Amino acid sequence: MWSEVQRAEAGSRLSGYNVADGQGVRTVLEHLPGDACEVAINRTHIAGSLGNGAACNLVQQDGRLWAVERSAGPKATASLSPVLYDKPVTFFHTATNGRYLAATMATYPGEWAFLLARVGEWTFRFIPDEWPAWFTMTSRYLYVMTTFRNKDAGKVTEIRRYDLDHFDRIGEPYVGVMRPREALDGYSGPDR
Repeated sequence: MWSEVQRAEAGSRLSGYNVADGQGVRTVLEHLPGDACEVAINRTHIAGSLGNGAACNLVQQDGRLWAVERSAGPKATASLSPVLYDKPVTFFHTATNGRYLAATMATYPGEWAFLLARVGEWTFRFIPDEWPAWFTMTSRYLYVMTTFRNKDAGKVTEIRRYDLDHFDRIGEPYVGVMRPREALDGYSGPDR
């Protein structure tokens, strides 16, 4: 599945290969009201990030998250989160299990956030530790692989598992505040 963005028009659509035989292209979702830059999928839902900007690998105005049930069909209207930040952002990765959506985003020159959202009501948790190099979700857990951001950049420090049934105790509430990059660079992590 992939997003298709047309410069001349506001919005985007999702396309994918035919589910039955993997041949031919079909429209998965006809319209999203912005550029769908990150797309995550599981058995029941499609979700991702959305914005309005020059290109998905650049900053996006009005950055938000979205989700829709796969069974809703191509004419479905996606559920949209509120705008996440009052400045342009770049989204780097998203993952979903249908009930929850995780996303990393940053501003230029260097504020950042790693968010976990409860889809539908769009309640957000900010996970304030290291920027995750990789993350994924199962129906119950969010797995996060973190890396150093100092002289040992790129080395894995640990893999964390968050129980999504305890959503309200993960991290801290996100209220539209990003963290400065120095917060990552100065993090020393647990004793090793």
